[in-house]
Amino acid sequence: MNPDFSVRLKQLRKDKNFTQAQVAKRIGLSRGMISGYETQMRYPGNDILAKLSKLFGVSSDYFLCIDDRKQIDVTDLTEREIAAVQEMVDVIRASKRKQHEYSSMREVI
Repeated sequence: MNPDFSVRLKQLRKDKNFTQAQVAKRIGLSRGMISGYETQMRYPGNDILAKLSKLFGVSSDYFLCIDDRKQIDVTDLTEREIAAVQEMVDVIRASKRKQHEYSSMREVI
């Protein structure tokens, strides 16, 4: 398994302000198992990988470093709310593109 799995697990855990014990309890493992995953001493099976993915709202591909995209769970949102979320994402991406273009132009000058 890619060593970045350990880095991603630890970062996602910290981003959610979870302790190793809290993660372990939520997915039915011991704290030591989570510690082992974070220190590259152990690697999860597919069932645990699926539980971790669900807990943190990312795909197993994200954990396996196949895909760097994170996911947003919109399960309980209406179609209108989902469209609003998508629109916000589009606005942020457009703003970032403009900032990048502006920075590139400044470098040329």
